[in-house]
Amino acid sequence: MRMLIATLATLFLAAAVSAQPVEVRLEVIPAHTLPGIPVSVRVTFTASASKTAPLPPAAVLMATPEAGERFPALWGWQPIAPFEGDETEVGKAPVVREFAADGSLGRPAWFFNRQFTRPGTYQLQLYAGDFRNADQPYPEIIQQATAVSNTVLLTVAEPKGADAAVWKALLEHAREPYGWLAEDVRFRGGPELVQRLLREYPDSQYAGWLVTMGTAGTREDRTEASEALRAWLEKHPDDPYFEWRMLRVADWEVFSTLKHLFANRGKSKLHETKAREALGKLENAHQKEVRERAKDRLEYLQDLGQ
Repeated sequence: MRMLIATLATLFLAAAVSAQPVEVRLEVIPAHTLPGIPVSVRVTFTASASKTAPLPPAAVLMATPEAGERFPALWGWQPIAPFEGDETEVGKAPVVREFAADGSLGRPAWFFNRQFTRPGTYQLQLYAGDFRNADQPYPEIIQQATAVSNTVLLTVAEPKGADAAVWKALLEHAREPYGWLAEDVRFRGGPELVQRLLREYPDSQYAGWLVTMGTAGTREDRTEASEALRAWLEKHPDDPYFEWRMLRVADWEVFSTLKHLFANRGKSKLHETKAREALGKLENAHQKEVRERAKDRLEYLQDLGQ
């Protein structure tokens, strides 16, 4: 009976959505990853009819594993993720929203989630609409959707070789038995664990992600984290997340600039120089968001020096 009710509810929702003026297409890039490593999500909206329609302001990403129950991929601590530009109109030209991975383990927030740390294949589907009450049970939230995407597959592969060795070490420090988050590494393993893994398995696919999270240093002092990431990037100039990760170096140096601004002007100036050096490498970044953020940081440092 429950399965019949769920099936009928799904069919009812699909029929309701098919009548809506906005269609949505979901892509995950890449479609294969390792446990704990996020992927980028691209959402493309097009108008179903000739006239324009408003862009849905929010989305819920649902995931169905090979074994187990369907679940909402949480955005932070709640299932609803906002789209930027609520007032955007969708017409003949597609409207694209990117939830880009930035080389850290925390973005997109959907994948900062222990459920995706289990190897296997996941069916992903996005529900878009004007969701307002995140405290509702997720079945009630997605029933309010005005557009439902296609289903895509995300494969979380079993780690092999050096990746498997790193994965095993991370699991030993996880708060939960089936998966870890960067905060587990920071607070349960500490910088010593990450430094050891970077030293012993420098070519692991996990190396760049761990060092970009700042787990090679302490939360209070970003100097070690910045130096570790800068050193890693020097050895991996062709890293696909080079621009994002260099922006992270700049952010940490700006943080240190402010930290020492009044107590130690010489040290503050040294970190400012390092920040400007990192930002200078991003002036012609391919990623528009990286270019804009780098420009903002440079303007901030300029204002700070006045």
